[in-house]
Amino acid sequence: MTDRTAAALVEQVRTAISKGALRPGDALPSVTDWEAEGFGRGASQHALQTLRAEGLITSRKGSGSYVRDHSAIQVRRTPGPFTRLGSYFSGREDSGAIRPLGPPTIGEQPAPADIADLLQITAGDPVLCRVQVSGIEGSPARVTSVYLPLDLVTGATMPYADPVHANALSRLSYTDPGPAGIFGRLADAGWLPDRFHERVTGRGPTHAEADALGISRTSGRVFQVLQTTWSGPRRIMAARIVLDQDRFALDYSFHADDEPFFLG
Repeated sequence: MTDRTAAALVEQVRTAISKGALRPGDALPSVTDWEAEGFGRGASQHALQTLRAEGLITSRKGSGSYVRDHSAIQVRRTPGPFTRLGSYFSGREDSGAIRPLGPPTIGEQPAPADIADLLQITAGDPVLCRVQVSGIEGSPARVTSVYLPLDLVTGATMPYADPVHANALSRLSYTDPGPAGIFGRLADAGWLPDRFHERVTGRGPTHAEADALGISRTSGRVFQVLQTTWSGPRRIMAARIVLDQDRFALDYSFHADDEPFFLG
């Protein structure tokens, strides 16, 4: 039997989705099943790559491929003004649908080069790192790595040198830092977060990220958000937020007079 082409398989799946034979969340046949229909393994893999690129399906490591359920996508929105401690990050992601899947991993480590650049320290300088994996309906979707300069965490450079403020900083290394989280403890110690910057890029995952998110090391795609937080002139925190592209949409709004922009 002559192998059928990847284009034919892509069209077959598109048609099944458009006619409702395959519905959001439904599992696609396996490569073995398609081989029985006359599609070679190479054609099947190429078809899956095309369907993923078109946003029609999503693949989960060790689980297979599924028709993409757009209703399950988490929207990450531009934050509004931060009016009180408890409002940090409120509105940034919809309705609490994404939740921690376990306690964070916390420890001292050398600062990666890109994080060191954000914090304006030397690559390899010690930082406190907090890594949290969060998920949607129990399935991993986001890995957040927060980096805090060690001199700040130990209180060596804190604005107010007293036991109350020192205790606030010590809680940054706790699994649960307390109300309003990391930002709350920084503010308690005199480092009130007052400015933020984010840079968003799309890329392939590292092996560690792919394994944490349960996506393919080779065909998976992620959004990387590099975030810097200031308190006055001091850069007090950097974060690397890695989002499974199949699970998130980025939603930003701005006024026309904020910055020059062009349509075309």
